[in-house]
Amino acid sequence: MLKTVWRIFALLLVILSLMACKNTDNAGQSDFPIELLLHQTDLPPGFKRKEFLNINDIPNARALAIGFVVSDGSNFPGVRISHRLAVYPDEQTAQAAYLGLEKEMFPVDDWKTPVDFDFEPANAGDLYRFGCLPGYFDGKWYTLCNYVQQHNNIVSDILANLDDQFLKLEDVKAVLESLDARMSQVK
Repeated sequence: MLKTVWRIFALLLVILSLMACKNTDNAGQSDFPIELLLHQTDLPPGFKRKEFLNINDIPNARALAIGFVVSDGSNFPGVRISHRLAVYPDEQTAQAAYLGLEKEMFPVDDWKTPVDFDFEPANAGDLYRFGCLPGYFDGKWYTLCNYVQQHNNIVSDILANLDDQFLKLEDVKAVLESLDARMSQVK
């Protein structure tokens, strides 16, 4: 009988210890609009979440980032897409951050919007920029595309490596439409 009591006590201790553990990925983010982040369901089949980060080095903002990757079965890392979402205390701070991020993401004029890409945010007042250029790394050619958008006090940016098999320009447009539809709900 005493042995059974000790087992129950040990089991309760383990359960209480597990309940006390917290996921530090979301620490301090309970009011963060996590639903605005890229979801796996926004992507074509074959993508898996690679990372989820709490970003602490963006001044005056709370930010999270998520990344997804697909591999073509070779030794190449495959196609990638990542999304970072930063929430600022007000629209003016977000606009200043957007302008700095735009310069960082598009450092040269070589980043061009493809002629057949016709996406615009639903909110006409949103600042945004989309551009692509060819890139060669890990032994394979990709189309590298960047997107940045400011909506109210939120700045959202996407980095994507496109190929002609797993992630195409029309897939990126669908991703941006999904994210923008969610973001445009935020007042």
